Amino acid sequence: MENIQIRKYKNQDIPAFYEAVMESKAEISRWLPWCNADYSFEDTQNWIQKLVPQIWASNSGCEFIIVDSLESKVLGGCCLEQLDLKNKKASIGYWVRTSATGRGIATKACHFLLTYGFETLALNLIYVIPSVKNEASKRVAEKLPYDKLDRVVNGFKIREEISDALVYTFSRNSYISYKK
Repeated sequence: MENIQIRKYKNQDIPAFYEAVMESKAEISRWLPWCNADYSFEDTQNWIQKLVPQIWASNSGCEFIIVDSLESKVLGGCCLEQLDLKNKKASIGYWVRTSATGRGIATKACHFLLTYGFETLALNLIYVIPSVKNEASKRVAEKLPYDKLDRVVNGFKIREEISDALVYTFSRNSYISYKK
């Protein structure tokens, strides 16, 4: 996994990102509202050229692409979203292309985001909120050094489907102690 790189998006990523989404559409569309039946190449262009820069500029999130640097292949995306710099908190989002799942990529991305959030942004609280039905995301969160786990009834909604959510919380002090 030493060839896994997590970095900011570039315009050159558009075709490879689109390819990764299309390969993974059946799996990720259940959990990610942006990945719908009508997802198009133009949506990818809009995401990388307009929305990602707006998110960074507004300090509302930090969006990263996950790539295999040896193969120049997009493996997925990850982010700190719902970024609240005033209250020093954010949530983590991630997805991994279907052909790259089961290799620890999402876990590596989450560790990157925790480190970036706590060390670069000086956040105090970061959380992951998967649906109780999203087994893959629950497995990733379980591998991380979370402080607390809560269940929120009807806390997850994608399109018209509502399910309970799990909230894994990570504190700055605990994560820094964990890394030592």
